Amino acid sequence: MKQLSDLMEEAARADAPPLRHTVDDVVSAGKRRTRRRAVGWASVAAVAVVAAIGVPQAALHRAEPAHPFIAPATSAPPTATSPKVAFTFKGFTAGKFRVADPYGWDLDQQGARIFLGAEEVGYLNVYRPGVDPRRRYFDQGVATGPVRGRPAFVLTSRPTPPLIWQYAPGAWAELEPADRRLWSDLRPVVEAFQLSLPYDVSIPFRSAFALKGFQITSVSLRSHLALVQMSSTSSVRRALADPDYKIDGGDPSVFIDITDRVDLANSDAECKDGRLGRSCYRKTADGRYLMSVVAPSSSKGEVAQVLDGLSPTDLGNPATWVAVDEAFPASALPGAG
Repeated sequence: MKQLSDLMEEAARADAPPLRHTVDDVVSAGKRRTRRRAVGWASVAAVAVVAAIGVPQAALHRAEPAHPFIAPATSAPPTATSPKVAFTFKGFTAGKFRVADPYGWDLDQQGARIFLGAEEVGYLNVYRPGVDPRRRYFDQGVATGPVRGRPAFVLTSRPTPPLIWQYAPGAWAELEPADRRLWSDLRPVVEAFQLSLPYDVSIPFRSAFALKGFQITSVSLRSHLALVQMSSTSSVRRALADPDYKIDGGDPSVFIDITDRVDLANSDAECKDGRLGRSCYRKTADGRYLMSVVAPSSSKGEVAQVLDGLSPTDLGNPATWVAVDEAFPASALPGAG
């Protein structure tokens, strides 16, 4: 069995810079190549606000091979159990690296950023039990040294090959560095990872109204104060029953967003039709924040009703924020009904 360092050397041999580079060099390179993890939250945030303001937005699609790889049955069996909107790990320190608290939750996984000092150098993604990233990426992976006695693989088909490992039977986590030269340094992050008791994902508003036929699938607390994505109930049910199904841009979705980018709005309140559906937005009473709602096929009245039903907390004080499970009507929670 090859060790991780051997696999990374083989993967990088064709195009990696000489190994004389230091960690500082790698950080600088990573800073130049900063991009957001494709777990949906960051890209959804951009789509939601752009759609509300009416700027054209190109749709992105992931190409899939004609004959997808089907990984061995190492994951937990599919389950339709309704997940609670909660984080299951907290930030931690591993040597010179710091893993921040999770910045986003969705039906499939939770994501956190990895820092060296103030620089972002990688991502940690923790999948819900039953979701096997090898199947998602159509890459069986190459086995490397186990992590705490459990299987680990490198997905060599990716531009920056991530390491995935089982953190519990049938449950996987993924570490993706911003630069492949950081692999040997980041291994302590993998070894130090552990679950915590579940705790609520909190947001700075309550929603009195939820569109019928949509349920929460994603909550992002990264680039915006809060962004909640709601997808069709049928998509949610399918995703819960089939861990290989990924809700993406092709599924009808509702976006509820609060950001401090008030410069994106041309007025204090407005509703309009756009390529992504009907959207309404307005500034908070103090003019410091912008709230928006985007829905694909609802009437302007319904979208405005959702927006009018948003009650912000003290947006600058996270202690006043409320758990997602309490912020929305029960029908909007994933798997409800």
